[in-house]
Amino acid sequence: MSFRWIDVRAAFAVCALLSLVQAVLLWRFRRRLSTEEAPDAGPAPAAAVIVPFKGLSPGLGEAVRSLLDQRYPGPLEFLFVAASRNDPVYPELERIAAGSPAKIRILESKARPSQCSEVMLNLLHAVSQASEETQLLLFTDSDLQVPRDWALRLSAPLRDPSVGAATSVMLFAPDAPGLWSFLRMVWIGAGLPFFMADPQVCGQSMAFRKGDFDRFGVAGLWSRCITTDAPLDRIFRERGLKVAMAAGAAPVSREACTLREFLRVFNKWFVYCRTYNPLTWALLAGFLLAKLWVLFWALRPPVSWGLLAAALAFDMAYVHQVFAGLSRRFPDYFRTTLLPLAAALAMPAVFVFYLINLAVSVVQRDIRWGGYLYRIHGPQRIAVLESPR
Repeated sequence: MSFRWIDVRAAFAVCALLSLVQAVLLWRFRRRLSTEEAPDAGPAPAAAVIVPFKGLSPGLGEAVRSLLDQRYPGPLEFLFVAASRNDPVYPELERIAAGSPAKIRILESKARPSQCSEVMLNLLHAVSQASEETQLLLFTDSDLQVPRDWALRLSAPLRDPSVGAATSVMLFAPDAPGLWSFLRMVWIGAGLPFFMADPQVCGQSMAFRKGDFDRFGVAGLWSRCITTDAPLDRIFRERGLKVAMAAGAAPVSREACTLREFLRVFNKWFVYCRTYNPLTWALLAGFLLAKLWVLFWALRPPVSWGLLAAALAFDMAYVHQVFAGLSRRFPDYFRTTLLPLAAALAMPAVFVFYLINLAVSVVQRDIRWGGYLYRIHGPQRIAVLESPR
């Protein structure tokens, strides 16, 4: 028996183990999508929806209107915040607010970051301006459309005192077709079962109690961070509180995507993961490198076609079922019947980009965001290298 056969046999075993992990995560993901109960529509606590803005993004009007169209059985105010009144988004928000019956306040933070990101200062300013009766704080991004029961679904888990935060993942379903937009959708979709296996706070859609924000000193932490969610997730877990996944509250981004934007966003996400969740990053790195090791032994001459077929088939079947589940749960977002098959065929290319993102995150320390260039020295050591002119 040759050593090559021993290596290939070991690669088959690793491939089977990785596929089993994916199958279990997929089962839990599909089960979570299909079994989530509708939230109780009874009286709800006063809540503030906080959204940071910078510049005019495509689809901004649709995103804001989806927020203002919430069916929430309790007091709900909207705090829209930008760093400056000179931002072109400011008059657009004033125009939208003038035509809406919702309770809206448009805030100017005058943010000038020095040891955190501009968006953190915007959010901190908005929280400080929330009404005294506010009990819950809800956050989302300015370019995301949310379902009409978004606020209700996010607030419902917080009725349980053992839950510190409720969150939902962000979906990507672009209106305009395009290669990089499609690959971005597959990139995000393939990662959802991993993210939802042990829910972590997702900054694009999250809610928690205003009292916990004050009691746990979140303001002091955010003032030294570049992102909201991972530091917040750690705070709640250290205090023994759970993070609940409200899958049905998932917001959606419909913007088109270029190659540059594709790499910029996902490289940044991997860097954030390495900085704030090093164990999660290490597990993810190990999983991706194990898959790469399997492919190495499959492609090493003489090529093991059986191993190669197994590795690709398992990944493609996994992604096919992810998008089959998403299409059933969110038919308004994912309308194309051939989408699961197309996503499966794209998975080998997406895997290559996962590896690129991982490699970049090992060495990258600088993040360009909103006109600023930040250097991440540590989870709470952020330096501003460049500011907008």
